[in-house]
Amino acid sequence: MSGGDEPEIVVPPGLEAGVFANAVSVFHDIEYVTIDFVRVEPRDRSVGFVVSRAIAPTSCILDLKQQIEHIE
Repeated sequence: MSGGDEPEIVVPPGLEAGVFANAVSVFHDIEYVTIDFVRVEPRDRSVGFVVSRAIAPTSCILDLKQQIEHIE
């Protein structure tokens, strides 16, 4: 989206705090990318819990990559 076409982003109640993740796992095919954000247990690094999963079209992930590359 560009310019004035961007929607207002609303975070629903209960999601404001977000979740903590210290690892990420990415799966993809030609059209979609699945990103699992994982919390790995500090006392047992062999155990990890998916705390959030995002599935997005590849174009969205390319936008994300561009935005991350411009973080100072």
